[in-house]
Amino acid sequence: MHHTIQLTPFYLEHQLNKEVEQGLNLDTWRGILLNSFMKGDFRKGYREGVKILPLHLEGTGVSIKHKTVTIQPTDTLKAAFASRIEGETPRKKIFIDRTHAELEDAKYVFAVLYNKSVLAEDGDFIESDWGVVTHLTSMTDEVEPMQPETLIANHFQLDGGTSTKMNPRYFEEMLDISVNFWKDKVIANILEVS
Repeated sequence: MHHTIQLTPFYLEHQLNKEVEQGLNLDTWRGILLNSFMKGDFRKGYREGVKILPLHLEGTGVSIKHKTVTIQPTDTLKAAFASRIEGETPRKKIFIDRTHAELEDAKYVFAVLYNKSVLAEDGDFIESDWGVVTHLTSMTDEVEPMQPETLIANHFQLDGGTSTKMNPRYFEEMLDISVNFWKDKVIANILEVS
């Protein structure tokens, strides 16, 4: 059976446009996603209809910065209360500013794919079978846990959150893993240096 993939509007607006602004070629990125998708090397996502796709960047000349930063006592954290995309209820976000040069290239990059039926649950309709909703970076072969705020927004289906379909016990287990991983980490906001 032949399956199709596309970039979701959320992904294009919320995350990918920032990478393009920092020099990522959109056509090259689409090619990487398609080539990786065709290899079929999927991992199980957090629920039925969600897959994790390891991206094969070798030989492409593409690198993505790893934005997970371990907080140091001397670091200054920042906060914002903003919508991720136009029309979505604002969310609080804690982050740290870093320049491109201060961040390492990710050793592993993963695309998170939602099946069209999962996207349709939230009123997001796509033509393809699978939609890319985000990409994640890691310094190891393991996907970093979903941030607690994201897991909670998804589980309780806050605006922009897709139901986890987790029973209470599994949700608590995943939240425990998430909190313990993220308790001393934040995502970097990459500063533009002129």
